Amino acid sequence: MSDVNVGSARSVEAAIDAKEAARKSVIAGKTAAEKKRVADENKKKRQARQATNKAEAAANANWEQTFVNQYPQYGWMLTDLDRTKYGDVFNLFQKAINPKSKYTNERFQAEFGASSWFREVQSSNKAFEIKTAIGTLDWDSSSYGKLLSSAVNMGWTGDQLKQESYKQLFAKKDDGTYINPVAVDQVKTTSPYLTAMKTAKAFFSVPPQERMEKVLSGEITNEDFVGGLRATAKLKYAHLAPAIDSGQTLEDLTGDYRTVASKLLERPEAEIDMSNPDYEIALSYQDGPSKRMMTTGEWQRMIKTDNKYGWEKTKQAVDLGREIGLNIVKSFQKGF
Repeated sequence: MSDVNVGSARSVEAAIDAKEAARKSVIAGKTAAEKKRVADENKKKRQARQATNKAEAAANANWEQTFVNQYPQYGWMLTDLDRTKYGDVFNLFQKAINPKSKYTNERFQAEFGASSWFREVQSSNKAFEIKTAIGTLDWDSSSYGKLLSSAVNMGWTGDQLKQESYKQLFAKKDDGTYINPVAVDQVKTTSPYLTAMKTAKAFFSVPPQERMEKVLSGEITNEDFVGGLRATAKLKYAHLAPAIDSGQTLEDLTGDYRTVASKLLERPEAEIDMSNPDYEIALSYQDGPSKRMMTTGEWQRMIKTDNKYGWEKTKQAVDLGREIGLNIVKSFQKGF
């Protein structure tokens, strides 16, 4: 082979080698890029798993506080429920705050509604019993749930259920404010509260809210409540002690005075408040060194002559004035 042919052959081989080298370089580049892409994806997956594991570990390490933060209305259960008896409830709580579980509020509520605690309370009918005992009130959900649970587990019924319900209703926070402020206001319009207030009013007394709460919750019996009202009335009206001891209230003793005032002032008896100082004087008239009840005649004269009662503005007073005026005119006409 001539030198020219040999050189030509070598040039071709060199070109082929260069082309193969370039091809291998491209393949190597693609392989490196793919490896880098796969490595990056694996790194991201690994970081995601680590983040999930870290979040799960943190939740498991302090799951109760996490649960309270997410579901504060159920927080009381962590301290008040029997964890052995209601094991499914606590398993649910842990699952609900586990990042892997991905619980929605709807899912949590649905599973809680199927829990052993919920089924037990629902079947006990305690909610209806409480409503019957103290009325329909807008409770704080946590305190109401706690009451239901205690009522079921302690077997409260009748008066005990009523009294325990009031105790929970009037419970206060550490700052002294009510846990159930709306419900407390609503209680003031219910029959038991109004009945107790009416009893106090019969003795011209307005008991403080704290005492009313103790009466409703059974800390003060009705007998002690009335006894206290009688004792206070006797201190203020010592001259009426025998009548009060016999069972009469101050409203009983002022009934006739109220009727007289109602007729003279032409006002409904319900508007005549005998505990008002202007009217209460009928019970405690100062006669020299001692006090006594006014006579009916004295009471009538006082109402007619003291302008604070407004008798002169009544129709009977105006008519009487006209009658007197006419009589005077007639007397002049007759020349006396």
